[in-house]
Amino acid sequence: MRSVPSTASFDAAYNPGVAGRATIFIVEDESMIAEDLSECLTELGYRVVGITNTGKQAIKQVLALLPDLVLMDINLKGTMNGIEAAIAIRTQLDVPVVFLTAFSDEYLLKQAQLTMAYGYLVKPYKERELRAALQMALYKHHFDREVSENQQWMHAILRGIGDGVIASDIQGKITFINKAAESLTGFKSVEALGRRVSEILNLFHPLDHESARHPLETALIEKRTVFITKGTLLVRKDSSHLPVCDSCAPVFDQHQRLLGAVCIFHDDKARLHEEQRLLSNEHTRQLEVQVAELQKLDRLKEDFLSTVSHEMRTPLASMKLALKLLQNTQNEEARARYIAILQAQTDRELSLVNALLDVQNLERALDLPQESIDLLEWLPPIVDPFRAQAAQNGLVFTLDLGEGIPMLRTCPALLEQAICELLYNACKYTPPEGDILLRAKPFSSGSDEKPFLELSFVNTSNPIAEQELIHLFDKFYRVPNNDPWKYGGTGLGLSLVKRLVEQLQGRISVENAGEGRIAFIIELPFAPNLPDD
Repeated sequence: MRSVPSTASFDAAYNPGVAGRATIFIVEDESMIAEDLSECLTELGYRVVGITNTGKQAIKQVLALLPDLVLMDINLKGTMNGIEAAIAIRTQLDVPVVFLTAFSDEYLLKQAQLTMAYGYLVKPYKERELRAALQMALYKHHFDREVSENQQWMHAILRGIGDGVIASDIQGKITFINKAAESLTGFKSVEALGRRVSEILNLFHPLDHESARHPLETALIEKRTVFITKGTLLVRKDSSHLPVCDSCAPVFDQHQRLLGAVCIFHDDKARLHEEQRLLSNEHTRQLEVQVAELQKLDRLKEDFLSTVSHEMRTPLASMKLALKLLQNTQNEEARARYIAILQAQTDRELSLVNALLDVQNLERALDLPQESIDLLEWLPPIVDPFRAQAAQNGLVFTLDLGEGIPMLRTCPALLEQAICELLYNACKYTPPEGDILLRAKPFSSGSDEKPFLELSFVNTSNPIAEQELIHLFDKFYRVPNNDPWKYGGTGLGLSLVKRLVEQLQGRISVENAGEGRIAFIIELPFAPNLPDD
């Protein structure tokens, strides 16, 4: 867009001190005055391209010579005066006219103003008055032409862009509407100009139960940009509805005085269709995920029921057999053996039921009673029974409590249950002459992370493949190489431990620690955000 002309740019183009820069055509009925005026203009640096004394000749020659300015006497020879000639020239050619008159008649001056004259001189005039009038007229015309071109550029841009544009005055009445806005609203420019914006750009939102203020009116009142809410519908001239969006904004002059407002809007169907497509795709994806999860849960349920039924049937079958044998024997030694079998299988069945109940309870949200405990005093009494059991099995048991362990705020009952379960497994699965290590120490993985408590349970173990390690916390999972008759158990112990640790807002992992050892590692925050009891 072209900029508004500066005085410097005008002087470069119309400096009268440079010969031939500004051309003047003189219309004067007195030949002597016309000759004198021509000489004066030449001395001032202008170039006189013609002189005439009638309005008709003035029109003809001005259209042919295209001067930069016309000096027009109001009283001319013939039937046409200077005002009429100026009007005829202005309708065909954009050239500034400065009137010459020997009278300061009020009526003539008003008539001259109708021609959009760029000034007038009352005879007799002085040279400096002539110079000033010509410079002012040429500068003003140059300025008006640049402004007009800028406006034409602006209108061409606004009319040519694909978005609808509607401008209004401070009363909200339309002063401009482009082609895109005509097409979107259904109203032609001649129908829209002068009417309120809300009549032409009739907007409503299906979710608004009350009639909301038009965004352009809000922009005028609050003097800020107002966005057209997504989902807003435009009621077109033919009463059809069209989704639109964008914004309305106030327009200010260079002194921050409010001039009006402008609405920019466009057809929003494509975006809505794309949004609906994406939502549909996302909905379909979520349904597929839900179906997959349901199928997975269904498989887990079947596996669970199958495993539980197997785990419960096995001791029941042994109990049934032991009862039958017990009924058919009188041998006291045999009876004692069968009673021991019954007792062991009853304990196994009860252990399975209790473990199932514990896992089920931990899958619900629990209110955990919290306490602050000193691990250095709290942990050794819990470990002592397992130290004694390890010694009976010929195992080396080591408890390593690092220094500087802060007070731990936790639920002691759940933490004790998890520790006991892991130590019980360590004592059961560690081969003779093996060793068990329980280490507690504060640990931090980075400067931005708060320190946490790390409990490591390391024991000698038969090697476990990496692909088997990730399943150790699954319900009823047993390592394939282990003999279930030798080790027994429900297959729920490690699954129970994992849920206990998660209830304490911690995490547990397992890894091969090298040199024929396996390590279970619990990480617990020192001050978790547990619900109060």
